[in-house]
Amino acid sequence: SRPRGPFVGLADLRVAVPFEYEPAGSNPGAPNVVLIVIDTLRADRLGIYGNPSDVSPHLDRLGEEGLTFDFAASSGPWTIPGTASILTGRSSPAHGLGDTSSDFLADRLPTLPEIFRRAGAQTAAFSTNPLISEARNFDQGFEAFHTYRWAPSGPLREDLLGWIRGVGERRFFLYVHFTDPHAPYVPADETRERFDIAPDGELPVSDLRQRLAAWLEGDGDLDPTTLVATNEQRLALYDGEIYEVDAVIGEMRAALEEEGLGDRTLICVTSDHGEEFLEHGLVGHYNQLYRESIHVPLLFWGPGVPRGLADEEVENRHLAPTLLRLAGVEGPAELSGPDLTREDERALVSGRGLFATSNKGRTVNLADREYQDLGHLILLREDGWSFIHHLGRDASGSGAFDRLYRSSDDPAEQNDVSGLHPARV
Repeated sequence: SRPRGPFVGLADLRVAVPFEYEPAGSNPGAPNVVLIVIDTLRADRLGIYGNPSDVSPHLDRLGEEGLTFDFAASSGPWTIPGTASILTGRSSPAHGLGDTSSDFLADRLPTLPEIFRRAGAQTAAFSTNPLISEARNFDQGFEAFHTYRWAPSGPLREDLLGWIRGVGERRFFLYVHFTDPHAPYVPADETRERFDIAPDGELPVSDLRQRLAAWLEGDGDLDPTTLVATNEQRLALYDGEIYEVDAVIGEMRAALEEEGLGDRTLICVTSDHGEEFLEHGLVGHYNQLYRESIHVPLLFWGPGVPRGLADEEVENRHLAPTLLRLAGVEGPAELSGPDLTREDERALVSGRGLFATSNKGRTVNLADREYQDLGHLILLREDGWSFIHHLGRDASGSGAFDRLYRSSDDPAEQNDVSGLHPARV
């Protein structure tokens, strides 16, 4: 006798088509592939990119013995879009991820593990970031997907090394997603002692992001001296976590050598995005498209990889076709892109400019205590220039947000010259 609302049903229909493939063995011409993504690692905190602290000896050695890219950019300043570009070889607008934390990797997008599995390789993943998990379909193509929620590299170490030691002669594609040095930065006591990292000061490091956001919105006081000191403490702890994940990567490489796999395994190391330490008024990530947010390390080492430094600017979406070509695996047309280890192909890519985007854009002026949510920002870098543009009007509705930097002379992007070059803008 009472009114009833409609009955609603939700369904997920999948048609599974079985296929068979022949397991393959590896050799120097068809090597194994180890793809390591170190979450939140900005390039300039590795020794090979100029960090004077000795926090990355194993990664530095990989870069010195292989090919290091001077400037590689993530497609976006946070985990989901950056990682999706690495695994699919597509920019953010093409793979469609980057709007929200609930984004889902579409089945229609061919991924690196799917292609390697069809080529006969065993595929496995170890991820400590819950955004890169089965829940968001990042497990597609992996025979085994091991998830460790926000675990540091230490607890992951034994399982990872055990997998390497037990893989045998079968060819493999191994993906590892570490979350140190992602916040909160909590290196072990031994690491803090080794690098003489002081204890937290007046403002706890873990509270800085929230306190800064509240202060910018007009809530409370934040002493500039305390802000700077806490930020320096955060950076020291961040370096400490880099040291710890570097040690595990060194053990991974040693395990490969012990198993006789060193000369037939290709290693690639990169990151999904960088991290901000007040360079443009904010801390953390996903806020902005400046260098500290999108400049990530990119190292290749192994069979077929030339030794040296590549000075062309490249995007992380070109990593996937490069790995396929180095591994001698034929991919679909969507992943038939350039081989970044070839100088002629890098030149073609670099000549087209470099693109990144974010839907979570913000701008801050600490001196005037000004803060604005902008939403959709795009970045274009080409010919020694860096241009950041807001698609639409700013939060006040007063006009577009444009920033232009002569990045060749101003790599830290501190001097906006958009007003001097209206035609270029």
